[in-house]
Amino acid sequence: MDLNFKFTIEQAKKYEKKLKPYALKSSKAKGKFDNVDESIFDGDEKVRKLMRYKVDSSRIVFSRTFRRLRGKTQVFWREEHDLPRCRLSHTLEVSEMSKFVARVLGVNEDAVEAIALGHDLGHPPFGHSGERALRQILKEIIKKNKNIGIIGGFEHNWQSIRAAEIYYTPIFALVLTVISI
Repeated sequence: MDLNFKFTIEQAKKYEKKLKPYALKSSKAKGKFDNVDESIFDGDEKVRKLMRYKVDSSRIVFSRTFRRLRGKTQVFWREEHDLPRCRLSHTLEVSEMSKFVARVLGVNEDAVEAIALGHDLGHPPFGHSGERALRQILKEIIKKNKNIGIIGGFEHNWQSIRAAEIYYTPIFALVLTVISI
């Protein structure tokens, strides 16, 4: 039995044709690093361009930043619950629910999955309590040192963008599309 797992250009185009007119199309996706030499990546460049959001999802899942979500607590439950929740399990659940909703709505499941997988990359430990604590610490630092170049306070959504863009160079970057970032 010959199993061929190669995803073809025809399959990618067929998938995009099934989407609703208002859905994001991978073939129209723009990336911050569009000028990067994509030959450093494996696979057919034409197929990869037609599957950019799926590629984004894979790049997020295989990143160190994504794996670090395992060590970040999402919620501390009351005493009757014995298992603390981590950001990684939360993110995977968000991804699953999002893909289901995307399928029902007829929008690009790959784009929705990439957005869901990347939505908490910049979250600090201890959930929103950790975010509030960091925000307070930064507020005090700003108050004491007015000219240190920090504007505002800590915000995990902006930190997620930094995690995807700044912590990587274009060669080792997540190289995500603008929508996924």
